Order: sequence, then C-alpha cells, then structure tokens
Amino acid sequence: MKKRRLKKSVRNFIKFIFVIIVLVLIILIGFNVFKNRDNEVIDTPEIIELTIKSKTIYLIKGEEYKIDYNDKYNYQIDDNNVVSFNKGIIKANSNGKAIVKVSTPAQSAEVTVYVTDLLVQATVNNSKSYLECHHYTEEQAELLDKVLEYKISEKGYETRAGAVEAVRFLTLNFPYRLKYFFENGRLDRSNSFFDYVDGEGRYYHKGLYLTDNKFSGLKATLRGPQPWGCSMYNDTTKVNNPNGLDCSGFITWALVNAGYDPGDVGAGVNNYNDITDIGTIVNFTDKDAFENVKVGDLVGRKGHIAMLIGIEDGKYYIGEALDRGEYDMHVYSYTKEELISSELTYFVYLDNYYKSDGNLTNMW
Repeated sequence: MKKRRLKKSVRNFIKFIFVIIVLVLIILIGFNVFKNRDNEVIDTPEIIELTIKSKTIYLIKGEEYKIDYNDKYNYQIDDNNVVSFNKGIIKANSNGKAIVKVSTPAQSAEVTVYVTDLLVQATVNNSKSYLECHHYTEEQAELLDKVLEYKISEKGYETRAGAVEAVRFLTLNFPYRLKYFFENGRLDRSNSFFDYVDGEGRYYHKGLYLTDNKFSGLKATLRGPQPWGCSMYNDTTKVNNPNGLDCSGFITWALVNAGYDPGDVGAGVNNYNDITDIGTIVNFTDKDAFENVKVGDLVGRKGHIAMLIGIEDGKYYIGEALDRGEYDMHVYSYTKEELISSELTYFVYLDNYYKSDGNLTNMW
C-alpha cells in the first residue's frame, strides 16, 4: 500500500508550529532561570570592623574594655586566664598577654591585650605609701610608660581629656605617692633667678621618671640626677629629700605627656612666665564661674596650681602636688562652698588652649 504524504504546505506549517513551541519553551525556561537567580540569596563575606583605636590595648587588672560585638562573629581567646570575653566586653583577669581573635568565614582580626597589676583601678586614696627609690625594674618602668601613653591616646592626644588622664594616672592609677620636691631650678636660661635644672622637682619629659635610664634625656642637672623617690639635696629645704614634683612641675608634666608645650613655667613665682598665663583667670566669686568651669581647667592661688579632674554630685575633685604634710600628691574633693572658703581662689579656663575636648568624662 502506498504511503500517503502530507502536502508540503502542511509539513511546513507543522515545522513552523514546532519551532514556535521550542522557542516558547526556551523563553520560559530562560525566564525562570533568571527569576530564580534574582531571588537567590548569595552569601557575601562579612567585613569585620572593630571599634578600637589600636590593635594593642593595655588594661589594669580588673579593668574592662568594650569592643564591637556581633553574634555572627566567632570570638576566640588564646589565654582565658589573662582575659575573659562576654558579648564585646574584655575583662582583665591577671598579668600577661592575650590575643582576642574575631573571625568570619571570609576574614579575621586580632586584638592584643596586655594586662598588668603594676597599677590600680582609678580610686581616690590619699593614704598610699610613698614611692621608694628604684622600686621598679627597667622592664616594669617601660611597661608603665606604655600604659600611660596608651591611656592618654584613648582619651585623645593633644586634647583636654588627654591632659586630665595624665593627672588621673599619677594620682589615681599609680599605686604610690610622690613626695613634694621644691624645685632646684628650671629649664630656662633667659631668667637668672632660676638655676638651669632638669628633673629636680620638675620633669619636663614624657613618661615616668622611675629608673636611671631616663637620665640620658635630661638637659641639665644641679644636685641630681635621681629618679622619683630617690634622695637628693634640696636647695630650698637644705636637706636631702626624695625627688618628686612640685605643683607646677606636676601640671607641666601632665600637659607635656598630653602633647602640649606650656614652656618651663611656675606658679606665681615673681610673676615670671606663670602657668596661669596659658588661660583665662576667673575668680570663684565671679558670676557663673562654677557653671562654666570644665574638667581639665586649672585651679589655683598665688604660688600654687592644680587641675580639676572630676565633677560629680556637687563635688569638685582636684588633683595636685602640695607641700602640706600628709598630702603631697593627692586628689581632694570640695563642694562649691568649701572651695570658695579654701585657700584656692580662681579657675583658669583653658578652652582656647586645648582646642579639643577629646573623649572627656566628668569622672573616671
């Protein structure tokens, strides 16, 4: 039987329909593929950002430090005895070094933490024992210098807060008191009233003057050199006294460590290059004197200068070096009324001097 063939026109029509169907299928499949791609969740690497100013931090035993916390990150500590970690809070537990590692599948970051018990957490204690001669090793002294520098940088180098931190460090964190030492001279050849002396009652350098290796930075000495706490002849008392800082020497030291250069100044000595000249003097009795004063401003009277380092609950906390028997270097608190009736008489506003407040806090 002879097969019947479709007409050519019919065959062409069928081919046409077939092609159309194939094209439609391709379009539909392609549309679904792209649609699925649009809806597909693509994993992208998370970028770790830690809100810290330094990848190395220094903490006092018992102190806490907060970093950014994200529960999607993985946190690891290589020594849990030194520090512990809980939801962004690093707590210093014991002396040593620990590394906190933060990671995602894509990247990681590390924070190195040094913990020391050579300092105490900030607290007012005017009954601390006096620093003894050569109490610290060179290694310990170097660590203390690093902690001081770090704490100032956290508050803000070349800021009001940095200067306040320097005074707080030596009066609150440092575990010993320095004896008041009447200066043997100053680093200024332009005035013959003073001997040209460095490091004797005034230490015009960064860091703590604790070991003999600091002598190389001195410019001129008269009866010394001796580190803080070591006995040296004092031209004012005419006997040997433990070296330390006088009042303006202490404030100058704090400003130098915070990044300022006030010059080699005193406080009310022959009105020569007085440290009060760096700001605006406002008497306690002036209107709004207490309303406008800020932590970091100076507090003084004729012949004496100190720094306001805390304001809380109507009390004004003043850090100073003072030749007053059991006082020496200390922090003392006054109410407004007590301050007005004290020997102190004025504030020195330093807004124009500091320029920036930094990470300033009214209390520690």
